[in-house]
Amino acid sequence: PPSRLRELVAEWVELAGSARAEALGLLAVSTSLPRDVLAEADVAALVEAGLAVGTPDRVRIVSPLVGEVISDGMPPAHRRETAAHASARLTGYDDPRSRLTRITLASDGDTPPATKELAAAARTCTALGFHALAVDLGSRALALAEERREPAPTDAVVLRGESLWLLGRHDEADRAMDLAVRVAPDDAALALAASRAGSYWSLRREDPARAYRVTGDALERITDPQAAAFLRTSMTKWQIMLGDLPRQTLTGGRLGTDGAEAAVASLDPMLSAVLAACLSGDTVAARAGIAAGRPHAQAALAVIRHAAELFDYAEAVADCADANLPAAREAFREHATHRLSEAVGIWTLGASWSAFMQGDADGALLHAREATYELAWRDLLAFEGLAIGTRATVAAWLGRPAEAQECLDRLPPGMRALVITDLEAAQAESWLAFRAGAPSPAAPVERAVEAAEGRHHDWWLALAALSAIRMGQPSAVLAVLRRFPAHHAGPSVRLFVAYGEALEQGDPTALVAAAQGLETAGYLAAAYDAARQTLALGAHPDAATAARRARVIVTRVGALLSPSPTARSGIADLLTAREWAVASAAATRARNREIAESLGLSHRTVENHLAAVYRKLGVSGRDELREVVTAAAIA
Repeated sequence: PPSRLRELVAEWVELAGSARAEALGLLAVSTSLPRDVLAEADVAALVEAGLAVGTPDRVRIVSPLVGEVISDGMPPAHRRETAAHASARLTGYDDPRSRLTRITLASDGDTPPATKELAAAARTCTALGFHALAVDLGSRALALAEERREPAPTDAVVLRGESLWLLGRHDEADRAMDLAVRVAPDDAALALAASRAGSYWSLRREDPARAYRVTGDALERITDPQAAAFLRTSMTKWQIMLGDLPRQTLTGGRLGTDGAEAAVASLDPMLSAVLAACLSGDTVAARAGIAAGRPHAQAALAVIRHAAELFDYAEAVADCADANLPAAREAFREHATHRLSEAVGIWTLGASWSAFMQGDADGALLHAREATYELAWRDLLAFEGLAIGTRATVAAWLGRPAEAQECLDRLPPGMRALVITDLEAAQAESWLAFRAGAPSPAAPVERAVEAAEGRHHDWWLALAALSAIRMGQPSAVLAVLRRFPAHHAGPSVRLFVAYGEALEQGDPTALVAAAQGLETAGYLAAAYDAARQTLALGAHPDAATAARRARVIVTRVGALLSPSPTARSGIADLLTAREWAVASAAATRARNREIAESLGLSHRTVENHLAAVYRKLGVSGRDELREVVTAAAIA
């Protein structure tokens, strides 16, 4: 702490008086105490001196930094004695905060608490987000267990690894996860350790092969049927993400009779089943699993901190698949405002892709940028890659090829091995090709859709297929959508199929009906595209009647989209797709050579396109071009 702060604290201590020294010492080492631990006169004097803040129930040091200054000023022996004294005074208090403070104070004393108490305190710290303290307490619990020749506290060691990861100490987290599996004293502890270590390697380190190896080695060592069943069920989470849905029923197994471990044993198969149902689009099974799993979420809070929110998230995804996108987007946006939630990253990601589907591409890009940041260190189910892919998709659609390509370059093979990430990245590649005027822009989506077929991600596959249909290339993806199992083809999928079939057949009446259905379901971007595609079918006998209905949809829906398609279509009618891509890039002040590299064109071709753009738009340079493009809400 700076010397000026030390001087101020000295003045405040002098103001409080030497008679309050003992009370101040207890408060400084504890940070916060129940109010009746200290005499009321001591509390009043410390508050008056500016050293403490009091509430009816508690009193706390005015700032942890002030407490640090006071504690550092004590001789080491006196500080240890004061900490032991404070811990003893808290013995009769059983509220979580006092219990955690008591154990923390006693951990470095002459008579440290029981190993189980230290492990429980470490677990509490992880759940509360106090990761540095969780690491300290977990390390102390492990050291004491070794000194006392007790079984290693496996859950504390595992959660110590989680906290090390969230603190950015990744190499130490690797060693902690390996240690947790190595020191597990029995089958139940080994199953828990291998389960969490497998998730760590597969989802955080993006190394599914190592996850399978760690879990498989542990399964070979386990003889208890319940522990083995638990571990097999836990494996399904990353198996599902990789498109390898287990064939056996997800039943789980119990690791104990009560407490967090038993709750996890009950909850893990429920979370896995709900995840599988949501990815596949089986909303009936998803909603049944959500209802069954919610009562178990609170009991497992210390180990699976986000369980309740994962069920809420699954419900929002089910709303999307059930053709109620507005309700889903509202849920995503509302939860994304909870900035301190560990699950804020996935909620922000949901807000992004639901905004994109609703036609708010500007808002979707802002959410996607934030989600990539949040999920870089709050990764739950390897959704960081999905967030990066979503940002690339939106940027590509908006005509920002440099940003889209930068995002795609950030996706290593481990991320793209996940089915949902590959489907999203393929959409970005296709929108880049579409904006550049490629003859078959949907080819990347078609490739990803074919690769994903049969890998139990039918809902996310359908969303990718929708992009190909919006680009006017429905045939290849429709063949896959038509092969969906009946329970995976919910209301939204049926809308997508109807849209694609109407476009494939060139039927304006069916196409405008599909546009109306998409609008009602909240898929405004697709509804607008379907209506515009209806207007392009001018030669069909029914085109005139359908066109009148389509123009109403274009006007009504277009007024809700961002960026405004009305302003944009004025430029789009003047420019070719390739000229549009060049104009969008030039408006960002990119140089001709940079534009050529990003679009795969020659320098001369870019110059020719730019000259045509200037002529068609009536502008004389990049500054005027930037104004026109900005006004059209492209950049």
